[in-house]
Amino acid sequence: GYVSLTCDRCLELVNMPVDTQYLVLYQFTGEGEPDVDKDNSEVEFIELPANAVAFNVSQQVYETVLLDIPMIRNCDDLEVKPCNSQMLEKLNNINQSGEAKSDPRWDKLKDLLK
Repeated sequence: GYVSLTCDRCLELVNMPVDTQYLVLYQFTGEGEPDVDKDNSEVEFIELPANAVAFNVSQQVYETVLLDIPMIRNCDDLEVKPCNSQMLEKLNNINQSGEAKSDPRWDKLKDLLK
């Protein structure tokens, strides 16, 4: 599937592809032992009360998707790049101008540190 994220570079919404698998086993309490080892780190095992008629899987889905999202979220790896051209132009201007202009209020505060 896809997750809508904000690009770290241009702040535009980007649909990042998500392709992951995560094994979660649900079992009602009192139904005997499961066929898998509970200490296996690749499988999450969750016991449900015997009288449960519904259960929520949103937390497991959220955590699985969250682990598949890259730390640096930009559109470099995407085929279609929905970059915000105005923001990229501003970033290029800042990078080309070299050092940013100094604010005299901050300079006075920096003098206090000396």
